[in-house]
Amino acid sequence: MVLNVLSVKESLFTPNYDIKAIYNIEVLQPNKLQITIYEVSLKEDDKLRIQENESYIPYPTLRNQSGTSFLIDPQKYDFKKISQFDSRKFLLVLYNKERLRIEIFFDTAQRLAHDFNSSNSRSIKTLNADENFLIAINEPKGLLAIYNTKEAKLNVFSFDDSRSRLHGRNANIQLLKWYDEKIPNIKYFLFIKDTEELCFVENSGQARIFKLVNLQFRPAVCNFPYNLDLVNVLSSPDGSCIMAFTKEKLKNKPDEDNPIIFTGNKEQHGYKNDFKEINRVYVYFFENFGDSFSKGLQYKILC
Repeated sequence: MVLNVLSVKESLFTPNYDIKAIYNIEVLQPNKLQITIYEVSLKEDDKLRIQENESYIPYPTLRNQSGTSFLIDPQKYDFKKISQFDSRKFLLVLYNKERLRIEIFFDTAQRLAHDFNSSNSRSIKTLNADENFLIAINEPKGLLAIYNTKEAKLNVFSFDDSRSRLHGRNANIQLLKWYDEKIPNIKYFLFIKDTEELCFVENSGQARIFKLVNLQFRPAVCNFPYNLDLVNVLSSPDGSCIMAFTKEKLKNKPDEDNPIIFTGNKEQHGYKNDFKEINRVYVYFFENFGDSFSKGLQYKILC
């Protein structure tokens, strides 16, 4: 608490000797993490042109220019994941460091903001766990998977038809036998969208697909670029492709004939020791999982 005295005056209109002080008090608040959700939509014309031309770049429009914001206490929570469902509701996953548990929230952006800003947030599910886990969400199927990185165990949950409750589906699936009884170093963990299959990507770049239907790994193994800086792995919304995002350093300019995806009007290139850093995405078709990448695209990051 800080007291700031702005002015001090002697009162001349009272029988007693009074002093009038004007001041303000500053109360220091702990740092908070602000989450701002910007909801976007595509015009019908954009949707049609995407289907006609895979190189077409759509222009999403914001529903609310200022977004919807709320604060969480980083002393209490670690932010883990947020994902939007078709119902315009968001699945928010936080780790409660005080109670050592995962807390899952599911609501519209406006309701999440109201509840967190009024300290009245209510989770739809809590799970006791340590902090060593990765999360994958499959919005079309209403599935959520949690992988324990220290024990190599998988737990899967599913929403009911009304998307109001989250139920356990597959519990404590032990994956060690597929990794020679050794804990694998899993870096990325994701659903192949609109399927019941999970992709496990090791730090070495080796990727495998686990099928929830029969609780078995596919025999094929895919090797993502391990000698590059692999920064993310995502599934396309329709589940047809897996995309490996990398940062690469090139001594010379990239081939001008290569297809380039532009997502902004600013380049994020870092130059150091005459090397140029570029962002590239490698696209792997899911139906041919195990083959080499089908397309490599350079992309730019919005600033």
